[in-house]
Amino acid sequence: MSDEKKPRPMTPKMFLKKAEAKISASAFIEAHREWLLSGELAPITAPILARIGEGVIGCKQQLVKAVFAHMVEEDSKKASAKNKAVAKSTNDDSSEEETTAAYTVAVFADEATLATYPKYSSDEATGEVSVEWKPAVRNFKDAGQASRWANKVLFEQVGIFAKIIDNRVKTVETVKRPVAIQEVLITPKGLR
Repeated sequence: MSDEKKPRPMTPKMFLKKAEAKISASAFIEAHREWLLSGELAPITAPILARIGEGVIGCKQQLVKAVFAHMVEEDSKKASAKNKAVAKSTNDDSSEEETTAAYTVAVFADEATLATYPKYSSDEATGEVSVEWKPAVRNFKDAGQASRWANKVLFEQVGIFAKIIDNRVKTVETVKRPVAIQEVLITPKGLR
């Protein structure tokens, strides 16, 4: 057995964690240039790195946003695939039809961790209540529904912020918890 630790391969989550370090943007980018140009996110990060030569300011923030958006999109795909598998296993004909969600909402417990929320179910025969923790990611066809769900989940203290992703034009809107609370408290009850 060798006592040497093997370096772990860089992941998007590790990249985001290292981006929080107090290091200059140029030093940070140089330290991770190889991974950014040849890693799993190279198609996303290479164009941003190309702009560094043009003197574009804020490339580190752009890289972090691109990696973060990629993580949210991947988590959304995993949740969608899991939902489809569950729908097929329950033989629900209405949910088997192929639909594409225009909006995806992901709620985060901190900067890089998806929040979870409890889904309660009870067994009628025994009367026992079971709790299953689900990732706070949902797909919607309507922007209003997506926004209302994000506000509701944030109001219920599930996370600190939510990302509403418009899958049609690939834009991301961030909703912070204080704003969500304000929206829920101001919105008339019939419109929630």
